[in-house]
Amino acid sequence: MISEEISKYEVCKKNISEDGFVTHSQTDYQIKKGNVRSVAKRYYNKANKMLCTDRDMGNDFSSSWLKIERFSPMEQARYDLVNK
Repeated sequence: MISEEISKYEVCKKNISEDGFVTHSQTDYQIKKGNVRSVAKRYYNKANKMLCTDRDMGNDFSSSWLKIERFSPMEQARYDLVNK
């Protein structure tokens, strides 16, 4: 369960105990020259209230560049973004 995993971070743990469990998350990506990286991640509860972000998780959030694999969903998203 996501709530249990991110509860190891103080801010996340506090917000989960006050506002309820994580029900969904959102990740923002940056795409550049055939590479991709995560730039932000947010966790929300059932009421769509933000419980914590990647900033609350310190160094555990990776924003390193990765090569976009051929025929992957990320390659399709990049194609759609550029061509549609």
